[in-house]
Amino acid sequence: MLIQLPDDAVSVGYKKVQPFQHEQVFQSASAGFTGTEREFVQAGHGYAYQQVDAHSRRSVCLEQRHG
Repeated sequence: MLIQLPDDAVSVGYKKVQPFQHEQVFQSASAGFTGTEREFVQAGHGYAYQQVDAHSRRSVCLEQRHG
């Protein structure tokens, strides 16, 4: 699975999410948003996808449904 962020997103550091686990943090001026890849997707500023071939992508839902 890959994540598409806004074109101007740049890495600004890392965020500790669990002991011994960190996620990269990005900032996008056009979106006015700073967060991890997952936070960008949850806020609607990016999307997850699978590359099907050189010209095709398949969108992937990151939300898990319980119950």
